Amino acid sequence: MASVFDKIRDAQGGEEKTESWWRQAGPAAMRQAFSSTTKEEIVTREKQAGNGVRYTPGLGQIILFEYDAKATKDKLPYYDRLPVALVLQVKPDYFYAANLHYVTPKKRLKTISALTTNKIDVPRKCIHKYKRNDVVNRLYIQIDEKDWDSAMYLPIERFVHFNGTQEVPVSSKKVWVKYDELAKFRFRTKRKV
Repeated sequence: MASVFDKIRDAQGGEEKTESWWRQAGPAAMRQAFSSTTKEEIVTREKQAGNGVRYTPGLGQIILFEYDAKATKDKLPYYDRLPVALVLQVKPDYFYAANLHYVTPKKRLKTISALTTNKIDVPRKCIHKYKRNDVVNRLYIQIDEKDWDSAMYLPIERFVHFNGTQEVPVSSKKVWVKYDELAKFRFRTKRKV
């Protein structure tokens, strides 16, 4: 079965695409994955490794999900609507994850290198608490290890600022300038799966 990232790459067709194309491609591929997956397949997949739609974020796994910070969006300077995140802790109502979109693609390499040796090494400032009720559709796409590189480098992040009435796009470069300086402060531990 083709992963969400295979579908996005196929849609790209090897051509250079605009930022707005990428902003639409990620959610479109996710929705297609959600609609083409049955409830039975999701339940079965919960017990298996690999790519696919899940009901639960997997501890120590990299996941992709659509997020709407309903209760806190007016307090945040911006947030990512489409996080690619490493799950660090899971509770019934929320989970902590390191959203790798908050650091430049080049600096994400350090995190991926550590993960391949079952270690976690992420910038502290990219760790966020996500309310499970704020995850759109309450579904997650777990990313298999073979797709980590694709997940890290596809520009599908969707940073937005809520101005009281609507969400306004925020440039990734603006976010990276702020977070790059703070990337030296790291959270390190062994990866639990």
